[in-house]
Amino acid sequence: MKMKAFLLLLAMMCVLGATCFAERSPINQNAVPLPQERMALGGIHVGDTMEIVKSILGDPDSKDYGYSQMAEKKVATWAYGNSASIYFFESEGEYYVQIVKVDADNGFATPDGIKVGMDENALKKAYGEPYFYVPSQNGGAQYRYRNDRYSQVEFVFQIMNGKITNIGLGFND
Repeated sequence: MKMKAFLLLLAMMCVLGATCFAERSPINQNAVPLPQERMALGGIHVGDTMEIVKSILGDPDSKDYGYSQMAEKKVATWAYGNSASIYFFESEGEYYVQIVKVDADNGFATPDGIKVGMDENALKKAYGEPYFYVPSQNGGAQYRYRNDRYSQVEFVFQIMNGKITNIGLGFND
């Protein structure tokens, strides 16, 4: 009988210990999805064609074309200055935006006015709690927002010392 009580107590301690010391999941199932029209960076949306990008931003400062072995597709990269890049994948003869990355305050902003250099609190005020949050050991963090729970299109905001240092918009596979 004492052995059963001891084993029961041990089992309860293990369950309580696992619950108390488990790390918080970075996934927030209660995060509010962002509408598609709010998922843009510099006026560019995932899925826009090269023609649309050029009509909004003008000619890029540089263009690079190649082939992605991993994606098994033709790819292109357009750079605007040293701090904005747009990555395209080819499909049926047309190139479509897959990723937009910005790492400086260069005029690129989200439809809500969020841009590199802004305070982390402005991000939370505009978009609420992210669906994915991971703090880093160096004082930074990563916030991710999606336009719906099952979408692979998302914003990724890198934070360092309370400021936004990078913004990405694109497919997350």
